[in-house]
Amino acid sequence: MKPVLRPEISRNWLQLGAYQVPCVSCERHFIAIASALLAILAALQIGSARNESVTNDELIHLVPGYVYLTTGEYSIELSAPPLGRVLAALPLLLMPIRHTPADRAWAEFDNFLWQNPASGQSILFHARLAVIILTVVLGAFLAWWARQYFGAAVALLALTFFVLDPNLIAHGHYVTTDLIATFGIFVAVALWASFLFDPDWKRLVAAAIGLGVALVSKYSAIFLLLVLPLLYSIAWWNNRGRSFFTWRGAILVFGVMCLGASLVIAAVYGPQAITRFHYLRESGYRIALLDQFLTRGSRLAAALGRAAYEPAYSYLKGLKEVIKHNADGHPAYLLGRFGRHGWWQYFPVAFLVKTPTAVLIAGLLALISLFLLRQRRGVGLLPVCVGLPPAIFFVLAMGTSINIGLRHILPVYPFLYVGLAYLSVRYSARLLRNLWPLTVAGLIGMLCAESLIVYPHYLSFFNWPSGGPVNGSRYLLDSNIDWGQDFPSLKRYVDDHHPIPLCTALFFDRHVERYGVTSRNLLATGIPEGVENLSCVVAVSVNVLTGLYVSPSRFAALRQRKPTARVGYSIYVFDLRP
Repeated sequence: MKPVLRPEISRNWLQLGAYQVPCVSCERHFIAIASALLAILAALQIGSARNESVTNDELIHLVPGYVYLTTGEYSIELSAPPLGRVLAALPLLLMPIRHTPADRAWAEFDNFLWQNPASGQSILFHARLAVIILTVVLGAFLAWWARQYFGAAVALLALTFFVLDPNLIAHGHYVTTDLIATFGIFVAVALWASFLFDPDWKRLVAAAIGLGVALVSKYSAIFLLLVLPLLYSIAWWNNRGRSFFTWRGAILVFGVMCLGASLVIAAVYGPQAITRFHYLRESGYRIALLDQFLTRGSRLAAALGRAAYEPAYSYLKGLKEVIKHNADGHPAYLLGRFGRHGWWQYFPVAFLVKTPTAVLIAGLLALISLFLLRQRRGVGLLPVCVGLPPAIFFVLAMGTSINIGLRHILPVYPFLYVGLAYLSVRYSARLLRNLWPLTVAGLIGMLCAESLIVYPHYLSFFNWPSGGPVNGSRYLLDSNIDWGQDFPSLKRYVDDHHPIPLCTALFFDRHVERYGVTSRNLLATGIPEGVENLSCVVAVSVNVLTGLYVSPSRFAALRQRKPTARVGYSIYVFDLRP
């Protein structure tokens, strides 16, 4: 596809007012550079995935996905749509895994990894590999799309930010719905922006499919039903009267979008509809509350209607669960405070302490450059499409009650990196002139250093201004730092130091023995003698130590002591032996 370039963007030179930044080498070597960056991303993710245990949420997503693939039943856990779960479970179809009926899967999900001929770590790695591939595909799409509309220099800089972001490396290899939500939301908005910028039928159909993919990735993508019409209204203002931007055209556009998205949702939930119809057929097409009024022929028609309604029913039922969870709240921690219904400051703080230092500096520099070199002409459509959706998503996230991790605003980052790269090349390069190449090199070097230093413990990443991952618990807990991922590291520590006797108090400790760690589980046995009277080496997760999900007073005595060692960044070791 031939690149569609804005008027101020040339193919080989990025026009920056009266100042030009050569981009010939970027364009000439674009595929080679982008491929190398994506290979680095995959290598970092694979290395990290192989060094971590199963995290708290992964089986909650993996088991329903596998059961759906093998039984056609999607009713175990509905807090997320099935697409991401199914993609992660696909590689498992090629492995020797014991069949688990849907009615027993939830009761046995804790043992899903360990009851098969294939090893649990192998099953987990293959599922994670599917998510890693999706992350690489997202990076490739980001680079391709940014190149089409902003040029090769912007695309490569955005891809560099994306590839070296520890948060994307971390959540891009876990079996959760956070990465596929990021994928779906960015792709949907990008395809919609392509249609608005250069409207035709092919781009409209692609945007409709993109919206459907986003909606079945995670329920947070529903915000697109607000954002996409808003972007269309902005495009309408400058294009009214043209094709697709009349009242009749608007009806046609949104009719296609609704139809395309609905077809994607129906396709993803289709196996559930078929399963429901077979169930009704085996029961003689018996439908509660209707049997006494319907004949057999009418029952068959009602059963077909019930099956056809299944995608919408299942989707809305899951959405209802998410809304209820948000209303009920969730245990959370921020800056030393505990709560259940969250704080509006949570995600701004999380963004500031977990976004890489180089990105924050580049952002500050871009804002200064934009202010000093601001122009009177209006902002173009594409920058609005890049900037407005993540801003709305971020504001909406600030109003939610579930404050458990930066991962809930992960979809902001691809937009951030495209926008930041555009502003940097469009304005910062113009302001700094000859210093710009050195500035870019310094920022990339800083980003590499900050990312590689924390390897392979990317989940626990905190940036340098916040004090790094060692000080992360001052700000945030839960999936920001401790998700039960460091059991293999604990095993290596035990093998190297032989701490006998060993006591543990670990977050998501149900699987620790599977990794070869034998200990007295303080959360199971209790501590009748009191923490201060323990005579063992205590390994305690930072969530537990700080008091999240347990009483803050239970391990208060240990918080006054300096740890003997840290395992990863999520487990603290205290030697309490006399």
